[in-house]
Amino acid sequence: MTDPTLAAWVQNGILFLTLVVVALNLCAFIRYLGATDVLKRAALEQSEGLSKPVVTLLNVFEAPGGAEILGGELFVKVPNITLVNVGNGPALKVRWGLEVNGQELVFGSLGYLESRQTLNTTLSAHAYPRFGVRCKYESLGGARYESITDIDQSRVTDFKSRRE
Repeated sequence: MTDPTLAAWVQNGILFLTLVVVALNLCAFIRYLGATDVLKRAALEQSEGLSKPVVTLLNVFEAPGGAEILGGELFVKVPNITLVNVGNGPALKVRWGLEVNGQELVFGSLGYLESRQTLNTTLSAHAYPRFGVRCKYESLGGARYESITDIDQSRVTDFKSRRE
């Protein structure tokens, strides 16, 4: 027969080695979770670039000869302020406001604005000599964006779009 103390030492040694193996597995699992989180964030950023919304003013202008062009600093032909999503993905939780002299005068909201979809605000584009249109919205991935278009004397003078 074997000595009971030797058997206890062997059993305790096996339990200790099992504990060490479990602890090493736990450390490896935690590192694995960290690595997959980095991969998940990279995948979300990549998909965000493919379906990013950009909400701005519908920018149709009238040239001196009466021809329509897109862009430029010619007089606005669209009688009402109309928003358009020129991005590749839908804009969610769209909030927009009209700023005159740094104060938000009018604001509205919409649940979503699909890509290439327009929203007529029914506000006259010629109501104020200088104003800005500020839009805040989210993408499908949850990223928040803001776009600001400045108008001076019926001319687009500046456009900024940024991620919040």
